[in-house]
Amino acid sequence: MAEDVVATLLGCYRSKSRVPSASVGPLSRSQGFAAQARIARELGVAAGGWKVALPNGVSTAAPMFSDVILPNGARFPLAQGPIVEVELGVRLAKDLPPRAGQPYTREEVGDAIGDALVGVELIGSRYEEMPPAVDPNVWLADNMGNAAYVVGDAKPLAAIGDPATLRCRYWADGELKHDVVGGHPAGDPIEWLVLWANAQDDALGGLKAGQVITTGSLIVPARFDRPTRIEAELDRIGRVTVDLV
Repeated sequence: MAEDVVATLLGCYRSKSRVPSASVGPLSRSQGFAAQARIARELGVAAGGWKVALPNGVSTAAPMFSDVILPNGARFPLAQGPIVEVELGVRLAKDLPPRAGQPYTREEVGDAIGDALVGVELIGSRYEEMPPAVDPNVWLADNMGNAAYVVGDAKPLAAIGDPATLRCRYWADGELKHDVVGGHPAGDPIEWLVLWANAQDDALGGLKAGQVITTGSLIVPARFDRPTRIEAELDRIGRVTVDLV
């Protein structure tokens, strides 16, 4: 794996700066995962959770480092230019280790989940550009742009019914911006977690009990250029608040 990729991204983490994505890579998928793990070790953080996705139809995931999984009501620097996504998250109650030749079913993954939660992901890449202008494996090396994840109210997954039918609302400084039932690209937000459970090839130890998994945005991602209070709600679960300051 190219040492300069890790050095460049570490420099961005430490200085809160950005670089052109073309200055990193090209990378293979395995090099992207290796970069995630090396950066985590250098920063002294663990994979506190994962964001799962399906870019270009390929199941993938990026760690959310333990130091940027934030409590409800967190404050986040507007200077980092975050993009806001409201998402259904889950907290694993059991490990889901890679299981070659015996794919996990939707039911098995559901049984491994403890709570479902309402969360806000803050996207703040170490690159100057965003996809599709960024190569997928270069984006992977940067934790797919994760800057932070704010964990809100939670309920047992078994108590919320069909996750595909949750109504999602969010407000910016009290103004309702979104009010839609469902909205996940896969319909069932858990589907992308099932796909990743069966495709795991990361370099950080995989899906572990206690980790928070976020399953993809339920809203059109939004950027704000002034201090703003973001409040979001998933019915049958609860609320989350984050202040961009």
